[in-house]
Amino acid sequence: MPRLRSVSLLSLLLPPLLPAQESIPFPEREEIVEFLGPTLAADGRHGVVVGILMHEEKRVYGFGRASASAEGEMTGNSILEIGSLSKVFTGLALAMLAEEGLVEIDEPIRNILPDSVDLPDSEDKPIRLVHLSTHRSGLPRLPGNLKMTRPDNPYADYTVDDLYAYLSRMDLQREVGSGHEYSNLAVGLLGHCLSLRAQQSYEEIIRQRICLPLGMEDTMISPSEDQAERMVIGHDARGKATAYWDLPTLAGAGALRSSMDDLLRFMAACCQPPDEAFAKALALSQEPRERVGPDFWIGLGWFRSGKSEDIMIWHNGATGGFCSFFGYRPAVKTGVIVLSNRAMGGGAPEPQEIAGRIKGLLR
Repeated sequence: MPRLRSVSLLSLLLPPLLPAQESIPFPEREEIVEFLGPTLAADGRHGVVVGILMHEEKRVYGFGRASASAEGEMTGNSILEIGSLSKVFTGLALAMLAEEGLVEIDEPIRNILPDSVDLPDSEDKPIRLVHLSTHRSGLPRLPGNLKMTRPDNPYADYTVDDLYAYLSRMDLQREVGSGHEYSNLAVGLLGHCLSLRAQQSYEEIIRQRICLPLGMEDTMISPSEDQAERMVIGHDARGKATAYWDLPTLAGAGALRSSMDDLLRFMAACCQPPDEAFAKALALSQEPRERVGPDFWIGLGWFRSGKSEDIMIWHNGATGGFCSFFGYRPAVKTGVIVLSNRAMGGGAPEPQEIAGRIKGLLR
């Protein structure tokens, strides 16, 4: 799951708005190929799925194979790991549970965790749920006792006992709320806290409150038999097939798998909420809470760039075999999603860069 990157590429995604009457057509497939560059391997072992929402319509472009033995190209119902895109679902879940009265956004996490956990914060400056979601908790990027016994699946063996033990003996990187540091540990802990308070697994919280109401049948952690058959094989930065990632304890940081069709449904709901409850929770989750750069803010899991009608709401993600980008402009209800079954690096353009090359669509 990537660190927060420079926002220079996002400037490409924010061209001046055109007058409402000047709409542009969806690109031809050949135009998308030009944007992808060397992302597609010559041997066809991995590929990219691009999704575009524009004029209340959706378009999916699939390139490359789900695996070396697969026939045909990846499609809208191919399932990939989305890595840190999971964080926006975690932030939205926090907002939804707050609307339900199960938690408060600024509730101290010591109110939720077992008394046996000796947190490194203080009574007068406690770590709150909002700090976890906005990366202002003082917690490091990763827990210091993450053993990495399986480098190709690094979170798989990390247990709740490991998490509690680490929280009870660590020192904070900085004073709570005093600065920003992107932290998978923090958002993973947030998902765990929500699970404790709701008395449901993280997956159940996301599925019941977000996915199923929006018709997102293919967004989950544990795939069904049919979904497992549609799971795309991931590849490392060198193009070699690699293992899926499992995050049993820190699921909120990046455990979700999804399809392009599902993510476009989610983007459409973000642009035009299906009901008042979803609209209120979404607005609460996207409210700018921490400024981390010029015209760049963090909400509950969401990144927010630009000014006024040029605002872009977005997040990116990565695991050991996948990378992704999800970004849309609320003012014009238009966005781009890019999913790849190859990890970042190796000279190929990242999804965020590919989306930047499709800048003319976001108008």
